[in-house]
This record gives sequence, structure tokens and C-alpha cells, in this order.
Amino acid sequence: MTHQEYIEKRFDVYIGCYCYGRDHHTGQSSRAYRLLSLVQLKGFRPGLNVECDSPVSQEVYDHLVSMNY
Repeated sequence: MTHQEYIEKRFDVYIGCYCYGRDHHTGQSSRAYRLLSLVQLKGFRPGLNVECDSPVSQEVYDHLVSMNY
């Protein structure tokens, strides 16, 4: 895996986590909100209109949903 591919995959993982946190948090004490905050602490701040549009980000999102994170 090249460095560029690594960065792109990491970005997609962050998108999946961010979208899940944004869509499923139930307030500041929820696990999904903590996930959202953790991704933002890593420096990922995509804005409100980000979507899970890659296969990797959708897979991460679906996995979090399936485990009821």
C-alpha cells in the first residue's frame, strides 16, 4: 500500500466514523458522540455535508450500525 492509498483509506474510515457519530448520537454522554468527538480530535472536521460515498466509509458505517455502537 502506498502512502497515498493509506491516507485515502484512513480518510474514508474517519468519514464512516464521523457520519455514524453525526447520525446516531443521542447527546454528549452517548458513545456515538464520543466517537464523533474522537474523530474531530484527530483533526478531521469535514463540515455538515459529508456523506459516506466510498465503499470503505460505507463499510465502516454499516459495521458500527450492525454492532449497535
